[in-house]
Amino acid sequence: MHFDWIRVWHSKEAEKQARIQKKEEKSKARKEAEAADREQAEREEALAREREQKRQRQQEEVRKAREEEKRALKEQRKRLRDLCLADDNSLLDASAMDLICGKLDREKLEKLSRFLEKEKANIDKCKAVLKHTVETLERQEKEARQKRAEEQEAANRAYELARKQEAEKKVETMREWTEEELKMLDKALTKFPQGTRKRWDQVTNYVRTRTLDEVLLMVKERKGASVKRFEAQQNWRASQKDRQIASEPTKAKESFTDVQINRTAESQDGTQANSTEADWTKDQELALVKALKAIGKDAADRWGKIADQVPGKSKSECFKRFKELRESFRASKPPESS
Repeated sequence: MHFDWIRVWHSKEAEKQARIQKKEEKSKARKEAEAADREQAEREEALAREREQKRQRQQEEVRKAREEEKRALKEQRKRLRDLCLADDNSLLDASAMDLICGKLDREKLEKLSRFLEKEKANIDKCKAVLKHTVETLERQEKEARQKRAEEQEAANRAYELARKQEAEKKVETMREWTEEELKMLDKALTKFPQGTRKRWDQVTNYVRTRTLDEVLLMVKERKGASVKRFEAQQNWRASQKDRQIASEPTKAKESFTDVQINRTAESQDGTQANSTEADWTKDQELALVKALKAIGKDAADRWGKIADQVPGKSKSECFKRFKELRESFRASKPPESS
C-alpha cells in the first residue's frame, strides 16, 4: 500500500513537470514570435523611411530642375527682348514679343537669340525671321482655338442628342395620356402658373394619375407640338395663298379614305346643318380631310398628328368634327330600296 502511494506521487510529479515544461515552451515560442514580429516591423519601417527619403529627394530634384528651367527660360526671354526691343533698332513690337516669349520654350528661344546675334548686321533678314515666327505662332494659336471650339461644339451636339434620345425614349415607354388626363393637366397649368412655389409638384398632385417625370415630359412634348403646329399653319397658309380649288366638296370626298362624307354644310333651306360647323372654315375642313388621308388609322397618336396639320384646332375638336361630318353623310344617304 505504501509503494502504491509513492508510485501515484511520482506520476503526479511527472505530469506536473510536463505541464511546467510545456508552459515554458509555449512562453518561449511566443517570445520568439514577438521578437520576429518586432524585427519584421523594424525592417518594414526602415524600408518605408528609405522609400520616403528617396521620394523626397526625387521631389527636391524635380523642384530644383523646374526652378532651374524657369530661371533659364527667364534669362532667354530677357536676352531675346534685349535683342529685339533695343531703343536704337527695334525689331518687334511689344505684343509680338509677348507672343513669342509666351509660346516658345527655352531651347527655341535660345536658338532664335543665337540667330539674331549672328545676323544682327542683317536687319531685314532678322525681321523676316521674326515675322515668320510670329505668323506661325498666330496660325497655330488660331488652329488650336478652332479645334477647341469644334470639340466643344461636337460635345454639345452629342450631349443634346443624347438628352433628346433619352427624352424620346421616356416618352415612348410612357403610356398614352387620356383626354381626361390632358384636361386635368391643362387645368393644373392654368391653376398653378409660372412663379408658383413648387409648381410642378402641385401640378402633379392635381393630375394625380401621373408621376412628376411624366408630367414634365408631357409638358415639353406639348410645347414642342405647339411650335410644330404653328409652323405647319404658317407653311399651309403660304402654300394655299394663291391656290385655287375648283370643287372643294369633290376634292374632300375624293381625299377622304376611312369614311365618305358630305361637305355640303347647309340644308336646302339655307340654314346651317350643325352649330359647330360655324367654327370651322373651309380651309380647316380641307386640312382635316388631307390629314385623314395622309395619316392612317393604325398610326400612333393619330388624332394628335392630325391636329398638328389643322390650323387652330385641337385633337378633340378634330375628332368631334370628324364624327359630325360622318353622321351628316350618313343622314344624307337615301335609304336602300328593298
